[in-house]
Amino acid sequence: MFYDELKKREARLEEILGICKRKLKNSPEGRLRAIRCRDKLRYYVREEGSDPNGVYISKKNENLAYGLAEKEYLERLYSHAGEELKEIRRFLGCFPEDGLIGAYNDMNFKKKSLISPIEVDDETYAKNWEEKEYKKKEIKPEEVETQYFTQKGEQVRSKSEIIIADRLFALGIPYHYEEVLMLKGEWEVYPDFTILDKKKRRIVYLEHFGMMDSPEYLDSFFWKIHRYAESGIVLGHNLIATFEQSGQALNTRELDIMLKKVFEL
Repeated sequence: MFYDELKKREARLEEILGICKRKLKNSPEGRLRAIRCRDKLRYYVREEGSDPNGVYISKKNENLAYGLAEKEYLERLYSHAGEELKEIRRFLGCFPEDGLIGAYNDMNFKKKSLISPIEVDDETYAKNWEEKEYKKKEIKPEEVETQYFTQKGEQVRSKSEIIIADRLFALGIPYHYEEVLMLKGEWEVYPDFTILDKKKRRIVYLEHFGMMDSPEYLDSFFWKIHRYAESGIVLGHNLIATFEQSGQALNTRELDIMLKKVFEL
């Protein structure tokens, strides 16, 4: 959301100002003067109260020129960052994050039940999304040897999917299991997990590929990735994946790292 991007920019500007302050403490005295003489650049250091033309900086003392140039850059950067930060804070002060949300939240609870709010906070948005009904793939008894259930009490097809589902649940990441998805060309697929990135209010799909050492399974894998890409669902962008093969089970540590990175937790 726009507000979130402004907060990120605010944090980055604060970081830049801190870097500038630290580096400027060790900057050399004076200002740099640079001129071109006979197709060569010559550098001079100007100090307050001295010759306005400055003192020539010899080759053996060229580090002084680098230091003075960096000093000027840091001062300019500090000024630009400070001005931008001031404007961002002014804007954020005029339009607080929960301003639109407050139009609903501040109402009497007796009246809220009569309203379907247009703008809600992230948690309410996520809760409404997660609880909505959706078409999912039926798990037939003959398709599974063992019944697997997640902490939420829903049935999945494998132990690995239990791990993924329970980790999503533990991290507070809303998901639907095997929700139908129509791809380009009227291909009907059922991604293992359809996930809501509630901070960005976008959908991310997670597929678990569990038999990567099987040639037939690899054919299916490449077909599916290709079909997803044709529909704008790209691996590493809005499609993430986990993998297994014989002798190499799902790496739960890597799963955790991936989920926290993708959903900025």
